[in-house]
Amino acid sequence: MKLGRFGIAIVGAIALSSCASLGIGGGPKQVMNVDPSVPAAHGEVQAKESDNGNTEVRLKVEHLARPEALGSEAKTYVVWVQDSATGEHVQNLGALKVNDSLKGSIRALTPLKRFDIFVTPEPLATAESPSGERVLWSTVSL
Repeated sequence: MKLGRFGIAIVGAIALSSCASLGIGGGPKQVMNVDPSVPAAHGEVQAKESDNGNTEVRLKVEHLARPEALGSEAKTYVVWVQDSATGEHVQNLGALKVNDSLKGSIRALTPLKRFDIFVTPEPLATAESPSGERVLWSTVSL
């Protein structure tokens, strides 16, 4: 059976689509939910299993207002993950810095496979638990 160029392109597209749906090659991007306090914000999260068995998380935001605009004590945004099944194990993944173009990104690791991921404005990047309201959030499942 001879496929020709068009047939090869179709087979290639199907293979790439299958890889994306299986989480191969970086996993599918998920659009995050947005709180009305930051209506222009847009966030995407992507997760895949890393070589060492952890979950590699990539989060990108655009049009996210500076944290100072949301509260007098907020100085930075912090990205958190929490076990979806138990509601336990809140983990600070790190600070999400927003640049002058109101864009930011972070790449981090977590041992969790199914978790809620969310962003809060905080006074310190080293916060041990979230104190601000969630401005972006989503659920990830590998």
